[in-house]
Amino acid sequence: MDIMPIFAGIVGLVIVVAVAVSAGTMGAVFGVIADDDEDDEF
Repeated sequence: MDIMPIFAGIVGLVIVVAVAVSAGTMGAVFGVIADDDEDDEF
């Protein structure tokens, strides 16, 4: 029974890290696209 809180904490930490990494990657990609396409307005 003591394993469940630890397991839940590890899963939560992994999710937070995955979200942070994906958000940072998307921000970097969109930042590069925005820099390259400054002249184009959609």
